[in-house]
Amino acid sequence: MIPYRTTFAATLISVLSFAASDLAAQSAYTVQGFGPTNSGYGVYPQVMNEAGDVAGYYYPGGGYYRPFVNRGGVFADIGTLGGDYSWATDINASGVVVGYSYLTNNTYQRAFLYDGTIHDLGTLGGNYSYAQAINAAGQVVGTSDGHAFRYSGGVMQRLSDFLPANSGWSYLYAARDINDAGQITGRGYHSSLGSRAYLFTPASGSSPATIVTFGNSYYTDPYWIYASGQVAGQIYDSSYGGTQAFLFTPGLGGGTLAIIPTLGGTYTSPSDLNDAGQVVGTSSLSNNSSQHAFLYSSSTGLTIDLGTAANTTY
Repeated sequence: MIPYRTTFAATLISVLSFAASDLAAQSAYTVQGFGPTNSGYGVYPQVMNEAGDVAGYYYPGGGYYRPFVNRGGVFADIGTLGGDYSWATDINASGVVVGYSYLTNNTYQRAFLYDGTIHDLGTLGGNYSYAQAINAAGQVVGTSDGHAFRYSGGVMQRLSDFLPANSGWSYLYAARDINDAGQITGRGYHSSLGSRAYLFTPASGSSPATIVTFGNSYYTDPYWIYASGQVAGQIYDSSYGGTQAFLFTPGLGGGTLAIIPTLGGTYTSPSDLNDAGQVVGTSSLSNNSSQHAFLYSSSTGLTIDLGTAANTTY
C-alpha cells in the first residue's frame, strides 16, 4: 500500500482512499478527526476498510513511530514484536491488521498480524518477512527471504510452490495484494521474459491454478487487486514519456493493460482502486507545471480532474 500523509494532530481520512461504494452511493461526507491530540504528534492513516476502520502509524514521541488501528472511534496502539519500530500495511473487513515490525534490538523485521493481539507470522526459514495485504478470509501475502509468500491457516508457504506445472516462471519474489477470491498480484521472474508483474489465481475445485503476466520487463509495479481481478499500479516506458498509472483487466489471451490518461502532463500516480474499476490518484498537468487529483473510470476510459481545495494550486 502506498502511504498518504498528513501532519494534523487529529488526522483526517484522506479522500484518496475510498471504499468501493463511496462515489456511487454517497453525495455528502462527514469528516472526523481521530488520534492523539497532543501538540506536535503526527498521525498517518494508510489504509481503510469499508466499515471505516483505519490503520496506519503515528508518532507517540521518543523518536519512534508505532502502528495504530482506529475502530469504532477507538484508537489503539498495535505495538511491536520487541523492537522500536513497526508499520501497518493493510486492514481487512473484520478489522484485522497486518504489517511488519522490528524484533528485539531492532535487528530483523518480521511480518505481523494484529487481531487485538500482535502475532509474529514467522519467515520462510530465513531472517525477515514483510506482510503487504490481507483478505476477508485472513489470508496474508508478502515477502520473506526473497520469495513471495501466502500465509493461511497458521502456515506461511512460498507462493512459487503453488505455480502450475510448466508455467515458465522460475520463482515469485513479491506479493503485493490479495483479493477475497484469493487472487494475488506481485512480481516474479519468468525464465524467458525476465522480471515481470503477475496475476496468480489459485486452484479451486476442478479448476487448476493459473498465472498470467502483464506489462513490460523494465518497470511494471502492481499495487492493488480487487474483486474482479483488476489490478492497478504504475508502469514506465519511454514511449509514454514518464511513469504512468495503469489498470490491468484479466480476460481472453491473458488480459488488457490500459494506460490511464494523464491530465495533460507526462506523469500519473495511482492511489487506490475500487470494485467498480475506478482509480484515483494524482496526475501532472500540461508542461508538468503542477499536479491535480484525478478519478479514472474503466467503463468510460475518461480521466476526470478533481481540482484543488480553495486557495491551493495542487
